[in-house]
Amino acid sequence: RDRTRGWFYTLLVLGVALFDKSPYKNVIVNGLILAEDGKKMSKSLKNYPDLMETVDRYSADALRYFFMSSPAVKGEEVRFSERSVDEVLKKLLMRLNNVYSFYALYADNLPAHNKSSNVLDRWILARLTQTGDTITRALGAFLLDKAARPIDEFIEDLSVWYVRRSRDRFKSDDAADRSAAIATMRYVLFEFSVLIAPFMPFMAEDIYQKVKTEKDVESVHLRDWPVCENYDADIISAMSVARKVVENSLALRAKAGIKVRQPLAQLTIKTDIKDQDLLSVIADEVNVKKVLVDRNLTEEAVLDLILTPELMEEGKLRELTRAIQEVRKEMKFNPQDKASMEFSGNDDVVSFVKKYGDELAKKTNLGSTPVLNVDTVGQSIVAEDLTLTIRLVKI
Repeated sequence: RDRTRGWFYTLLVLGVALFDKSPYKNVIVNGLILAEDGKKMSKSLKNYPDLMETVDRYSADALRYFFMSSPAVKGEEVRFSERSVDEVLKKLLMRLNNVYSFYALYADNLPAHNKSSNVLDRWILARLTQTGDTITRALGAFLLDKAARPIDEFIEDLSVWYVRRSRDRFKSDDAADRSAAIATMRYVLFEFSVLIAPFMPFMAEDIYQKVKTEKDVESVHLRDWPVCENYDADIISAMSVARKVVENSLALRAKAGIKVRQPLAQLTIKTDIKDQDLLSVIADEVNVKKVLVDRNLTEEAVLDLILTPELMEEGKLRELTRAIQEVRKEMKFNPQDKASMEFSGNDDVVSFVKKYGDELAKKTNLGSTPVLNVDTVGQSIVAEDLTLTIRLVKI
C-alpha cells in the first residue's frame, strides 16, 4: 500500500504533470524480504546482515540474482539467506567465470561463429537459443523468476557437459575442430552475456568486454536484445537421451567398483541411438572402446566388465597421466607451459615409462619424452602398482 500510494502514484502524477505521459506501462511489486528466522527485518533487532558487507562478500550480481529468481518478484514473502546468495556466487558466477577462464587459455583471437557441424557445438548453440527464447518469453510476461532460472540450467550445461566434453578439442591437433570449438565458445559467451545482463549486469559486462570486437557497441547494456527462435529441438532431445544413457552406464561402473579412468571394451545399450557422433560422446564419457545398440536387451545398459591385460595397461597409463597432471597443477603450470620430466623407479616403472614415453609427453605437455635419472629428487607419485619419483621443470 505504501509503495502504491507513495511511489507508483507519485511517479504517475509527476510523469503526467511534467511530460504528459505515464513513466511506466507495468509495475512489478516485490514481496516483503524477511530475516532468515521469518521475522520482519528490524534495525532494533539487528536481524539482517549489513547490505554493503553482503555485496562485498558475495557480489551485487549474486544478491540481485537471488532476489530475481525468488518468489519475492511474485509479491510473496521471502526469507533472506546468506547461504543462498553464497550458492548463487559459487554455482553460477564462479562457474561461469571458470568457463571464460578456460576459453581464454585457448582463445587465439578467432572470430565468433555459430556454424560448426560438431554435435557438441550444435547442441550448446541450440541450448543457447532455447534459453534465450525461454528468458524472452518470461520477461515479456513479467515473470522474472521464470526468466532467471534458465540461466542456472544453461550454466550447468555449459560448464559440466559442454566444456568438459570439449576440453580436448581446444588443444586438438585437428586445427579445424579446434577452431570450431573456440569460435563456438566465443559466440556462446558473447550472446549469453546479453541474456544475463538484466540479472547479472556486472558479470555480463565483464564477459562482454573480454569477447567483443571493435565493431561491437561499447557496452553489453547498449546491445539490442537478441532474436531467439528456430533452434534445433531434436539435438537437444537427443543429447538429453544420451546423457541419461551415460548416467545409467556410470552407475553400472560404480556398482562394479571400476574407476571411470579404467577403459572397458564395450557398452551395449537398449536405447535406439543412430547418430554416430552421439554414440562417440557416450563412449568417451563412459570410457569404453565402442557402444552397440541392442533393442532386445532386457536391461537399459550392459557393460563388458572383463579387464584384459591391454585394457589394464591403458588404465594404468591414464592413472599415471592424471598423477603427472596433478603435479603440474600443484606447481601452478599453465596448460600451455612445456616442461621436461626426469623420473626414477624400479624396473617395471622404467619399462612402462619408456614404452609410453611419447604418449605421456603428448598428454602432459612435455617438451620431450621423460628421462630416466636414478638420482631424481622430486615428488613421489603412484599409478596403480607403479610408484615413481618425478621432477618437472618448466622450459
